[in-house]
Amino acid sequence: MRVVLVFLLLAGLAGPVSAAGVSKTVAQYARDMEEYYKNGKSEILPGLLRVFETQGVLADGEKRLVTAAFLAEVLRRDPTARGRLLTGAGNFGDNARKTLAWAAHLACLADRDTLLASFIRPGEDILARQIKASPAPLEKWDIYSEPSVLRMYWAAFLASGDARPLDAIIGAALRYADLNAAGLSGDACFAVAAAAAALLYEQAPHHRLVRVRLREELGKEPQNSPKAGTLRGILRDQSKL
Repeated sequence: MRVVLVFLLLAGLAGPVSAAGVSKTVAQYARDMEEYYKNGKSEILPGLLRVFETQGVLADGEKRLVTAAFLAEVLRRDPTARGRLLTGAGNFGDNARKTLAWAAHLACLADRDTLLASFIRPGEDILARQIKASPAPLEKWDIYSEPSVLRMYWAAFLASGDARPLDAIIGAALRYADLNAAGLSGDACFAVAAAAAALLYEQAPHHRLVRVRLREELGKEPQNSPKAGTLRGILRDQSKL
């Protein structure tokens, strides 16, 4: 259950719904969600998407993008997910359909244009323009542009276990170290960079790869540098990987 609630709450998906309320709603899917992370069980994904839609999560544009970033990574890596999510897209509601449109775009699927034509309905010109104007894949999004993009990177890491989105978050945390040491809290990147450091501090105890990558970065830095101090603070006293 912890993994699911972390995804909902840190990604900003829970909205006004209490943690207890979310827990009750997704309880039947929590074990399957963790099984997907471990074993790639794509059969649970349609149910998860419906839960998010039922809770009103996908009605919010930013939360929709965070969910789409998660699903995009799944679609890029798991061929079975396509049939589960895209082939049956007509069985989902409008907000789930729009989420899948974003996911197909971010995943850079070979038939992306065909899929978008099927997902985007007549009269949804704004959605079509937004997607067309947005870069893909996620790595092309500026992590400092707004907090929701940081959460998209974290969602991509949760979906894939890939170090690339994680390294982008670590890079942002290291930027926080330099900005903070220089007293540049007014810098345009400071808030997102600080949020990245806070997210890693929260999640390091739960994800071995997070700790491994943080320790690798720590080994590269002079021990008295601001970056080293920030990395040690994020890791706390965790001597074990």
